[in-house]
Amino acid sequence: MPVPINSTVPGGQGAAPTTRVRVQLGQVVVTRAVAHTLMSREDGRAFVVSCLYRHARGDWGDLSALDSEANDLALTSGARILSSFSILDEIRRSAADGVPGAPRPSGNGSDSRAAIAEERLWIITEAEDPHGFRSQTTVLFPSDY
Repeated sequence: MPVPINSTVPGGQGAAPTTRVRVQLGQVVVTRAVAHTLMSREDGRAFVVSCLYRHARGDWGDLSALDSEANDLALTSGARILSSFSILDEIRRSAADGVPGAPRPSGNGSDSRAAIAEERLWIITEAEDPHGFRSQTTVLFPSDY
């Protein structure tokens, strides 16, 4: 079940991606795995927030040209939007305090220094409802999907 991390984030569409929000995020939630491995650490939180800012401004990360085009179209059609970001090696390595072969998190929240086995972070903003409102954005690992 997703974990809420903030309230509704306002934004306006149609602005330049470098200066204004293009995607209204709605309520932002993270999966338990992201909460456990990234949100529990300062550098992990900063990385997630950076990715959210990029997503909201229309930077889709490391998507193919076809997927990026689908996102651009979704800005006007109201369809779901997906971004994909590479998790920085420094964050993945430091998650285990530099210990090679550190265990993957078990999901029970007991080891806040577990290594981050995932290489990507996905951000999905739901399709607009009949009133043009995007209610939720989820931050997740591909394995959470």
